[in-house]
Order: sequence, then structure tokens, then C-alpha cells
Amino acid sequence: MSRAYLEDVSAIWEQVRDKFHSTMSQETVQLWFSDMSVVDFENDTVTLCNTSEFRCKIIRARFQEDIKRYFCD
Repeated sequence: MSRAYLEDVSAIWEQVRDKFHSTMSQETVQLWFSDMSVVDFENDTVTLCNTSEFRCKIIRARFQEDIKRYFCD
């Protein structure tokens, strides 16, 4: 995957992350999503990375479906 393509997907991730502002405070969005970044995009699947395994588990449990939906919007 080219670097430019990954940057495009990362820009889309930022838009997806920003959609959470309609249901969460700025502080909450920062808490859960500030350390997340796109590391891969293949076969219509975006792989996000976070610095905390604990946060990853919580994000999967609480926000995975919203993230999927927001990427499809």
C-alpha cells in the first residue's frame, strides 16, 4: 500500500472519529480515540492501532459497530 493511499485512509479515519462528537464530549473522544491510527487497509477492512490494549478491548466492545457504520456513511 502506498504512503499516499494510507494518508487518504487516515484522513477518512479522522472524519469518522469526528462523528463521535455528535454523541460524546471532546474529552471523551480524546480519551478513547486520540491514540488510534490507521495502519492498514486491505479487502475493505481498515486496521486501526492503539497504544493501549485496554483501550482496544473497550473500543471493540463499545464502539466497533459505530466505527463500521461511520466508515460506511
